This record gives sequence, structure tokens and C-alpha cells, in this order.
Amino acid sequence: MDNASGAPSAGRPWWTIDRGMTALIVSALALIAIGLVSIPLMARRTPTLAPLTTPEGIVQRFYAAAYGGDYRLAYSYLGTEAQRALSVVDLQQQLNPDLQQSQVRVGAATISDTSATVRVTLTHFSSDDGLFGSQEWSTAREVLLQREGDAWKIVGGAFYAKKIPS
Repeated sequence: MDNASGAPSAGRPWWTIDRGMTALIVSALALIAIGLVSIPLMARRTPTLAPLTTPEGIVQRFYAAAYGGDYRLAYSYLGTEAQRALSVVDLQQQLNPDLQQSQVRVGAATISDTSATVRVTLTHFSSDDGLFGSQEWSTAREVLLQREGDAWKIVGGAFYAKKIPS
């Protein structure tokens, strides 16, 4: 205990930390380190893709290619008529603003003979520090697919095709 002059008592120096406090501090630092290492590892985890033979698999790969900047690959998932109405550059110009600061979630398909509809939700993030801080909003759309031979091809909903001149 301190004496009247404010000096530490002779039994224990003022700078010692008990073992319990040391264990608590070391444990907290270890948890922080584990958290900092695991966050980037979790972000790199590749999502499980549906089979390529399903409408969901085609839509997932279409958006994965677009997010990765491989618009030629994304374009290859479009149907013949859509490719006639849209160039790779047009597709890139349309998708690029949608994909900025966003993530996509592909829902289940509704299949009817040779056509299918896949519900897609795009969640957009804005880092504007306005009145309410950062913002997040979602838009839903239906991606339309048709069978062309043995493969599903995207024919609408993920882009806007211009009219083909007659």
C-alpha cells in the first residue's frame, strides 16, 4: 500500500501487472490477430456454383465473369439473338455501372420446357458519408434464359438489347 507521501509500498513495485491481467491482454491480442488474418481468407472463399447445365449455373457464371472483367466470357453465355442485338462493348458498358460496389445473389430458377427465369438480387453499396452514413440498397431482376441445343443461354433481364434494324 502507498504511504502518506504517495510512494509505493515496499512489498510490490508500482509497475507490476498481475498474471490474470497479463493473460487477459495476451488473449485479447491473440483474438484480434486471428480476426485480422481470417477476414481476408473469408473474403477469398469461392462461392459454390450450381452445375453448368442449370439456368442458375449459367447466370452465376455470367455474373462471375462480368465481375472478373471477362466480358467476352460473360458474352458467351448470351443467346444467339441477344448476341446479334448487343456487342461485347455494349454489354460491358451496361453492366459496368451495375457492378460497381455491388454484389449479386442468384436465386432459384423457374423452368418451363425450353425457357427459364432466374431471380437475381443486386445489392449496391455507397460509401458516401452523407447525412445517414453509408447506404445499401437492393434491386431485383429476373434473368430470362432459353434452351439452345443442350445449353441454357441468357436472352434478357441482365442487359438491355437495342432494337435490330430491319
